[in-house]
Amino acid sequence: MSPEYNLARANQERAKARAARSPRDRRDRLTLARIFEERVELYRAREHETRLIDMPVLVER
Repeated sequence: MSPEYNLARANQERAKARAARSPRDRRDRLTLARIFEERVELYRAREHETRLIDMPVLVER
């Protein structure tokens, strides 16, 4: 996976862990976790598109 994906994934996990520890900021931290989760999905989709573009196309004759 790309470095951006790994960073977004790590940030998502950290935000979830912080939300579990401190109920006071739980709502804000869960919002952050959701934002990071969206980024992870974005990077995952981007990686998938890149892989599709890089795949050789077999043409039957």
